[in-house]
Amino acid sequence: MKSLMIAAACGAMALAGAAQAQAGGRATIVVRGEGRVEAMPDTFAMSAQVVGRGATQSEAVRQLALSQTTVTDAVSRLQGLTAAEVTTGLPAVTPTYSGECARDTHDKCTPSGYVAVLEVTLEGMPAERGGDAVSLAAERGAQSVRLTRLFLADETGQRSQAARVAFTDARRQAEDIATASGQRIVRVAKVASPDRQRIYGLYNEAEVDAYYGATGYFTPETSLDLSPDAVSISSSLEVTFEIE
Repeated sequence: MKSLMIAAACGAMALAGAAQAQAGGRATIVVRGEGRVEAMPDTFAMSAQVVGRGATQSEAVRQLALSQTTVTDAVSRLQGLTAAEVTTGLPAVTPTYSGECARDTHDKCTPSGYVAVLEVTLEGMPAERGGDAVSLAAERGAQSVRLTRLFLADETGQRSQAARVAFTDARRQAEDIATASGQRIVRVAKVASPDRQRIYGLYNEAEVDAYYGATGYFTPETSLDLSPDAVSISSSLEVTFEIE
């Protein structure tokens, strides 16, 4: 009987300790903070089509290769660029038709020639040179030339700054809620972020010179000046605060 009483007493003490630990757990507040900073873009992206035409497919491809060299050699060595990266899409060769065949299904028609097309993309720095890149590409025979975007090549610093702004916003919200409920913030329990950082790698100026032999730079006959707007970098943080 004595042993049963001791066991019962130990069980009661264990339950009391568990209840005390549960009661001692702090309440939490979960808030989402938003932060945004602005910075001037330092990089532009331009796309263009280079085209080759010929009586045969091989001739069209040869002309395309010449056109590609003419355009990419010029735009990648645009005067004033400090960084540049040229990439290409997938080439395509298609037949062309003339006369009635141009409006027919081509089933019984012989091609009058062939056209080979390739898309070229240039990312370069600084962003202000994007207008001249478009002008130079058009002057060298590229088609459908357009400036596709202006952006920051490396957003790391701006994203860190935006995250700090987001955390400050979350802290302010949590303090308002805690004060309204007659409590105070004890500590930060958890910080989560859905943000993903983007970093674009570009060749630096020395690598551009080495690749192209530093044989000189090109300037367009017609200059297009750009005055880009600032780009916005946002951050969202979900912060859990313990309160008491």
